[in-house]
Amino acid sequence: MINIKADSLEVKVWENYSRTKSSSIDFGGIPKSKFKYYIIRELSKPNEPTRVIDKIGTGNYEYSDNTDLQWNISNETKKIAEFSCQKAIVNAFGRDFTAWFTREIPINDGS
Repeated sequence: MINIKADSLEVKVWENYSRTKSSSIDFGGIPKSKFKYYIIRELSKPNEPTRVIDKIGTGNYEYSDNTDLQWNISNETKKIAEFSCQKAIVNAFGRDFTAWFTREIPINDGS
């Protein structure tokens, strides 16, 4: 089965490479697909940008993301594992994202 989003991103990388002989591409406005990616954030440096590493094809592409997300905290709650979690929703990059968070884990990183 073909993953259209994944395939279209790989096509963009190869088109960019053919034009510029560079494999870098700006992923800023491209919606996330089901690629494997890593988010790196230094909690001791809250003003540092978040680094994202996406694996596309056989390459890894790294970029910084300073997006200021405006989360809407819902009153809806549910139990996840042993934690009491609360729902949050944000609209970013043309899509709605839902996250479940807990105040029981002492890390403040809801950016």
